[in-house]
Amino acid sequence: MNECNEMFENDGVAKPSRPKLSNHRYCPKEKKQVVVPIQEIRKQIDNETGNSLFTVNGTLHAVDKSQNVTVISDAVQFFAWLHFIFCLDWKLNCLSKNEFFEHCKTHSPQYQSLSHHPHFPKIKNVRYLCEFPDPIPGPETPVLDAFVNFFSASTGVDKLLIIALILTLFWGGPPGQRPSFVITGKRGQGIGTGKTTLVKSLAELVGGQISKDFDESAKELKTRLLTPSLGFHKERVISIDNVKASVFSSQDLEALITISQISGHRMYKGNASIPNYFTYVMTMNDPNLSRDLASRSMVIELSTPAKNPNWLGEVEEFIEKNLMAMLAEINYLLTVKQPESFTAGEGTRWPLWEKEVLSKVPNPTHVRNLIVQRQNQYDEAKHRRDQFEDVLEELRKKYSLKVVNKSIVVIPVPEMISIYHEFCGEKAAMNNISTKIARLGVPSIYYLDRKGKTKYFLFSQNRTPITEVTAKKALKAFENGQFSA
Repeated sequence: MNECNEMFENDGVAKPSRPKLSNHRYCPKEKKQVVVPIQEIRKQIDNETGNSLFTVNGTLHAVDKSQNVTVISDAVQFFAWLHFIFCLDWKLNCLSKNEFFEHCKTHSPQYQSLSHHPHFPKIKNVRYLCEFPDPIPGPETPVLDAFVNFFSASTGVDKLLIIALILTLFWGGPPGQRPSFVITGKRGQGIGTGKTTLVKSLAELVGGQISKDFDESAKELKTRLLTPSLGFHKERVISIDNVKASVFSSQDLEALITISQISGHRMYKGNASIPNYFTYVMTMNDPNLSRDLASRSMVIELSTPAKNPNWLGEVEEFIEKNLMAMLAEINYLLTVKQPESFTAGEGTRWPLWEKEVLSKVPNPTHVRNLIVQRQNQYDEAKHRRDQFEDVLEELRKKYSLKVVNKSIVVIPVPEMISIYHEFCGEKAAMNNISTKIARLGVPSIYYLDRKGKTKYFLFSQNRTPITEVTAKKALKAFENGQFSA
């Protein structure tokens, strides 16, 4: 292969001359300069760089032997990159730089995402720039357990939930299938329990965190996610720290957690889309969550730890010494260990995550039961629904409400307006009371909207949903005066 004669020096050390890369050569047969086939030029680049070129979401990238990534947006940047590797001899009338750049961009391996940290199992269409340690033979995971012991889990089950969070960060499941996590303190121990430190420490295992301000809109966050400074995101955690709200509710965040593709505006490029492999983690004291956010979240409680001025250094040293061993254990849990069956109890809205992640921690049924218990505990909307049902029971006699079919309370609209006002202090009217009651989301209340006739609400004292058939039977009994004692 032809080489340039020039020598480069760095700090007085002579460097080997660079190989020559040319788009033309002399043809003795034709006795003139001819164009080098484009495939031949590309093959020379691949041979010299170790097939370093690949494309992520339509943007060309190059990686060196140290796994450092260069983002190449246009022909100027591409030939600047080539200049550091080759001695360029490029004639513009043979093969243009733009044409060769576009060829390399479209004829390189195509990926949707780029990662410096492993997934177990690997995700298709992700270019990994990291080691994948072989799984341990199992079944014990002493390194992972020792790492989790650095944090002050409130209970043994919370310790298992921290393990589940770590596994989630490395899980190679589909986009949009990861639950969010809420880190809080045990009741009465919110401040100083290490919530923020836990999130930061776990995020460092997978490239760090992208911090979202509480007031930042979903549109603004999407633009940031779609316009990374390096051309890609090495982080897998999106954190919202120290949330302060009487009831934390965000339709935009709820949607972001579950969508498979994050689409929106990429600055200087236009519309763009990336797969949603992020895990959303929030920290807050005494959380009160909306119904939808509670159902999407796994709540981890921490207790106040003993003071240790050397704690942070010890954690960092542990990770530095034991990361690959810990990854081998995580690989075992996610790809080798057989899942444990859930024996009983209510499931979450994340069945695939339960099957492929939660089932890999000890006593998964016990852990899942605690998850559901806390989702109900921190579901502020559920608290209001329960309270409203209690109020209906308490005010039934005051408003002389009739009961039919043993457990169905019939509530005329004027009486429901008064009950609603007593409950929340907010006035309602005939034309909007049904909407206001519907917003409470109480499944045991049924609205009989009879056009041109008297309208009623029905309330099940058993606190079970009322079907249309049950409602018709109750109305018939009410109109016939068949009241229960």
